[in-house]
Amino acid sequence: MERSGGKILEDNPKPAELISPVHLVGIGGVGMSGLAWLLKDLGYAVQGSDKEESIYTRKLKKVGFKIFIGHHKKHVEGAKSVVYSQAIKEDNPEIKRAKELSLPIFHRGWILAHLAKKKKSIVVAGSHGKTTTTAILSYLLHHLGVSSSYYIGGTIKGWERNACWDINKIMVLESDESDASFLYFRPWISIVTSLDDDHLPFYGGMDKLKFAFEEFLRNTSSEGMVIMETRTTPKISIPPSTKVVTYGIGDGEVMATSLKNVQGGVSFVLKINNQNTGRWFLPLPGEHNVENSLPGIYLALYFGGEISQVRKILSKFPGVKRRIEKVGDIKGATIYDDYAHHPTEIKRILGVFSSHRVRVVFQPHRYSRFSYLKKEFANALTGVKEVVLLPVFSAGEKPIPGADSYSLLSLLKSLGVKCCYCQNIQQAIEYLQSSLTNGEIILTLGAGDVWKVGKLLVSQGGEE
Repeated sequence: MERSGGKILEDNPKPAELISPVHLVGIGGVGMSGLAWLLKDLGYAVQGSDKEESIYTRKLKKVGFKIFIGHHKKHVEGAKSVVYSQAIKEDNPEIKRAKELSLPIFHRGWILAHLAKKKKSIVVAGSHGKTTTTAILSYLLHHLGVSSSYYIGGTIKGWERNACWDINKIMVLESDESDASFLYFRPWISIVTSLDDDHLPFYGGMDKLKFAFEEFLRNTSSEGMVIMETRTTPKISIPPSTKVVTYGIGDGEVMATSLKNVQGGVSFVLKINNQNTGRWFLPLPGEHNVENSLPGIYLALYFGGEISQVRKILSKFPGVKRRIEKVGDIKGATIYDDYAHHPTEIKRILGVFSSHRVRVVFQPHRYSRFSYLKKEFANALTGVKEVVLLPVFSAGEKPIPGADSYSLLSLLKSLGVKCCYCQNIQQAIEYLQSSLTNGEIILTLGAGDVWKVGKLLVSQGGEE
């Protein structure tokens, strides 16, 4: 599969079995920590390293995983296989040492796909909504008693883990299109939530991104199906022999209509193939979350759940951490946090709080994304009381000239948006502490570590 300047996805490595002990380079991220849980469940001895401690390394260490903070060649000694995440570069000392020792080295995505081949996999892809879609499906199947493995790019509130290996045949996975590693999978059922202008520096344009999603659908089993959001369907060519189920708000074979914002969430009428199944309740805010729930509802019914049973389970879904998550209250202000890191996602989240006075603490994620979408970010952030900008969270990327938060600051000011720049998280906390007002919403947004702002604010004098 070619793109400008080379292949979209490198050829699969030669078939090789993962050998224990396994060393995970970059174990502190949500994806790699999830893989650590899967490998542990399968009986592998697992260890790993990351440049700094995280909530995931602390949790893994607490239950007995060997965790190294910092990267050093000595950490690989004793390992028989090495797995790395997308954020890890070739000059990483552990990767270099693994090559010197002739250890088998695998990309995280390839290992996940290798494991998924042992199952009837349900793979979720899309520019937005993957984590919540995967989480709701996993939650519904679990409470229906449909035993399945799961791998989620976030943690369901109240669950200790974001991944688990089960002996039965079904596996629900969130995939990653950012580096085309979702093309390693051979899904039984594919779910496509959306297609938007993200990761374009990697692909070289929307046409190549679209082509990658079409390849993903071609990789879906002829015995399975594709479940796709209705606005996305016209954008992607689907193999003619593929069974397709569409879903959406006001459109699709699985359709939510008559949405009402109610206390604690959203109620909606669900129609499946024009059959009215009654009114449902999702204990999450936002139309986009109703949309995210539809594939899970459909598959829960497909696997034998009764409508009344699935409806009751959905009404108790606790949500996912870092997805419109209430952090606490301080000085009459309420703090929320969300993972939104694309203009489309920011618009959706701000829509949830449209009737409130909102101050946003925004941390752009990845220079490459920010460089492509800077104007779109500026437009998405208009209409709020104030924007507090933090430096770009690099996610391992090198800086790009002009792709910095100062440039966004200038754009926002030109649009008449009140804004300021803070050099680090502590400075943002101090600024907010000195300017909080009663009744306002403080919303931290970004895929990096901006969540620390809200957590530290509340811990320093608020109420959780």
